[in-house]
Amino acid sequence: MRKTINIRGIIIGEGKPKIIVPIIEKDEVSIIEKAKCMVHFPIDVVEWRADAFKDVSDHQKTIAVLRSLREIFPNKILVFDFRILKEGGEREISPEAYTQLNQIAAESGAVDLVDVALISCADVAAENISRIHNAGVLVMGSYHNLESTPEKAVLIRTLMKMQEMGADVSKIAVMPNTADDLLTLLNATYETASKYGDKPIVTTAMSPAGLLSRLAGEIFGSSMTYGAIGEATAPGQISVELLDDVLNLLHGDHNKFRL
Repeated sequence: MRKTINIRGIIIGEGKPKIIVPIIEKDEVSIIEKAKCMVHFPIDVVEWRADAFKDVSDHQKTIAVLRSLREIFPNKILVFDFRILKEGGEREISPEAYTQLNQIAAESGAVDLVDVALISCADVAAENISRIHNAGVLVMGSYHNLESTPEKAVLIRTLMKMQEMGADVSKIAVMPNTADDLLTLLNATYETASKYGDKPIVTTAMSPAGLLSRLAGEIFGSSMTYGAIGEATAPGQISVELLDDVLNLLHGDHNKFRL
């Protein structure tokens, strides 16, 4: 049986995939405006993409934004994510600065999960995990491949490696170039969730061709999925209203279907 994680009464790894919406804005005013617009939408998780924040190197300003987001979303899961440039982020950062920033976010008292690029930042992965866990915060290990979809065995090994390293949730996002690529990801997701993993996993095939991976997580074993409010922040994202409708339909909650 897959292990679940209960954060603020939201159970990751059980039932419908939990809906995540990223905030990718450049300044504090825009971040807060975006957040306030999201309050009444059917979302479970808010991910702050801090790599887009122009003042992210000013730790006091970063902490202030995190605390403002927590005030706006007292009952939502809040994820801190500085996406590294290699995996689609907005800017470069040194391993030392990356580790320090993740620790500061974890110690802010505002976040529930810190996203760490465990594969691409393998040299500092253990230190990141240790510091974040010592702050009483969970780790979302992540790997983003913006060009292709690795073989099924590689995807399974990557998810399992992040779990073995200490990730509380393991996330993979890949680029499907063919229908076979999408099937590869779905097969890897199902096999990991049903046979190997004992912690929640999140998998996504980017681009419109990968839409099924965003919708069918409950069937194949992906515990969270990304949606958009306003402009999509990644290829293939759809609006949270439509996403919520489809997830309810697949879950059997027909009475919650808005269309």
